[in-house]
Amino acid sequence: MTFRDRYAIAGLGLTDLGRLPGRDAQSIKAEAISKAIRDAGLRPGDIDGMISQSDIGVLDSGGDLPRRLGLSPKFFWTLKAGGTTGMSSILAACGAIQAGLASHVVCFCGGDSLSSAELVGASSASASTPGAYGFFGPLADHALMARRHMAEFGLTKEQLGAVPVTLRANANLRPEAQLHGRPLSLEDYLAEAPVVEPFSRSDSCLMSDGGAAIVVTTADRARDLPGPTVLVSGVGLGHQVANYYTNTNYRSYATATAKDDALRGAGVDLLDVDFLQLYEPFSIGVVIQLEELGFCGPGEGGAFVADGHIALDGSLPVNTGGGQAAWAYLQGYTPLAEAVLQLTGRAGATQLANADMGLVTGHGTTNESSAMYSDGCMILRRDQ
Repeated sequence: MTFRDRYAIAGLGLTDLGRLPGRDAQSIKAEAISKAIRDAGLRPGDIDGMISQSDIGVLDSGGDLPRRLGLSPKFFWTLKAGGTTGMSSILAACGAIQAGLASHVVCFCGGDSLSSAELVGASSASASTPGAYGFFGPLADHALMARRHMAEFGLTKEQLGAVPVTLRANANLRPEAQLHGRPLSLEDYLAEAPVVEPFSRSDSCLMSDGGAAIVVTTADRARDLPGPTVLVSGVGLGHQVANYYTNTNYRSYATATAKDDALRGAGVDLLDVDFLQLYEPFSIGVVIQLEELGFCGPGEGGAFVADGHIALDGSLPVNTGGGQAAWAYLQGYTPLAEAVLQLTGRAGATQLANADMGLVTGHGTTNESSAMYSDGCMILRRDQ
């Protein structure tokens, strides 16, 4: 499928973020969907397709949301692809629209994983699972990636700490961010107790109550709606299946493969990108992806972030709202939502002066028992 600006995001809905006592997953999703529909200037009856992302640790079909919201979709799908679910949902929506099955599709996620104290990524320790050999979730898995980078390239704890310190500074400019009002200095970071070496608590993404929804339609239809249009210019996917037999495990994502397809599909190159919204479940993810995307060479990611390049006033702003480490964890919808806010001029105090094209990534396990991760890359741009 050739995207290149044929499809668009016409509406974005976000709920409050953080701890939302008294709210359940269904009410959070319903709020996000309603806000996205209103943001697009549509009515509930205009939505003829729905794609749900299951809440963390829960496989569900979205429940009674169509009845609750007065929607009559032609299809109601559930997608689960880890942190690539958001952009995979947009991909599926575009395909359904191209096939003539829908005109306006709402893609959404939402949950109460913080309030419900959901346990994420736990692997049972039996002889047939990685838990028996020390793998007890994505945190430990990515810690091995950080350790390998330190051993092979000399990444330092100070360089790694530049990631959470920068993202926390961004979040402290955004009142809706989950960690707004909680500054973090490099000294504070270095003094934190380890959780899984070399990670401390600030290296990890948050757990969050909250929801996000995106309305997808054709670019032509979006231009007839009252809100600003964000064009879907290119998309690419990758998977780390081969890492387990080519000695590249704990060394790389599959971002490079996804990036190549996304840029080629969009007809642009890296120099056209104004900002990045990276899926960073853990701080090493920013370092690795900067290298794999080609913004710096192998082993240079640590120095790149420590030199301030990813700050709001740097050469390549990254995760401008604070990302999953400080804004909120909505899985793959966190970077997508912030990209839409930037491209529609609604990013508040972290709004970039030049935000015409953004690169968004996704990353997440698709088979937790064997820790195989999917990766995705999407090019979004402001409609001129």
